[in-house]
Amino acid sequence: MKAILGSQGLWEIVEKGFVQPQNEESLNQAQKEALEKERKKDQTALTVIYQGLDDEMLEKVANETNSKQAWETLRNSVMGVERVKKVRLQTLRAEFESLLMKESESISDYFTRVLMVVNQLKRLGEKLEDVRVVEKILRSLNFKFDHIVVAIEESKDLEIMSIDELNGSLRAHEERMNRGKQEQVEQALQAKLSLKDKGEACENGRRGQGRGRGRGRGRGRGRGRGKCQTKKVEEETKFILHKEDVEEPVLFLTLNEEHNGEKNMWYLDNGASNHMTGDRSKFVELDTKVMGHVRFGDESKVEIKGK
Repeated sequence: MKAILGSQGLWEIVEKGFVQPQNEESLNQAQKEALEKERKKDQTALTVIYQGLDDEMLEKVANETNSKQAWETLRNSVMGVERVKKVRLQTLRAEFESLLMKESESISDYFTRVLMVVNQLKRLGEKLEDVRVVEKILRSLNFKFDHIVVAIEESKDLEIMSIDELNGSLRAHEERMNRGKQEQVEQALQAKLSLKDKGEACENGRRGQGRGRGRGRGRGRGRGRGKCQTKKVEEETKFILHKEDVEEPVLFLTLNEEHNGEKNMWYLDNGASNHMTGDRSKFVELDTKVMGHVRFGDESKVEIKGK
C-alpha cells in the first residue's frame, strides 16, 4: 500500500499530514487555495487506504478523518498482530523441535504431521530450509529405522536431498519390512494348522481297536504307548517371531496338548493276535519271566514285564 501511495504522490501527506488552521478567515486567497489542495490530497490518500483494506480492517479506521490518522491506526493494529505472530512462531518452533515418530505411526502419517508444522512456520515468515527438515526427520524416526537412517546419512548428501526423496526412500523400506512381517505370520499360522492335522491323525490311529484271543502281553504300569503315546506332550512348538526392525512382537504361537491315558486302554499287535495293556489287574495269569521289548509304529519301545 505504501508503494501505491508513493506512486501517486500521496505518501508525504500520509506520513506528515497537514496543518489545519484554526481560523480560515484570516487566510489570504493563495493560502486558502494551498489548504484546499492539501485537503484534496489527504482525502485521495484516505480513499486509497480504504480501497486496500478488507472489511475487518476497514472497521478499525472507519472513524478516522484524515489519512495520517488512518495510517497510524493501521500500523498500531498490525504491530499488535506482529506480537501475536511472534508468540505463535515460538510455539511452532518448540513443537517442531519436539516432534518424534510414534511407535504405531507409519512413515506417511509422520511426514504429514511434520509438514503441517513446517508449512505453518513458513506461512508466518520462518525461513526453513529442506536440509533442516530432513535432518530433523532422520533424528526423530522410530528406532526400527536406525539402520536405514545410518545408510542414508553415509550414502546421501543431506544438503541437496529433498524432503520428497527422503519420504520415498523411507516408505520403500517400510513396505519391505511389512512384507517380511506378513510372511512370518503366514508361516506361523501354517505351522499351527499342520500341528492340528497331525494331532487329529494321531487321535484317529487309536480308534477301532478290536478283540483278540484273550491273551496278551503285560507292560509296566504307567508306561503304555501306542501309535500315540498315552501320556505325553504330543506336540509343543513355539514360534517367536523376532526381527531387529520389528516394531513389536508380531505373533507367539504355542500348541501344547496333553492326553491322559485311559486305564482301560488296550493296544493291538501282530494283526490283533495279542493284546497289550499296562494294567496288571486285567490278567488272569501272568508269566513274569517273559521279558523283552515291543516296538510300535511310531518307533517307540516299551519293556515287556510278562505274558
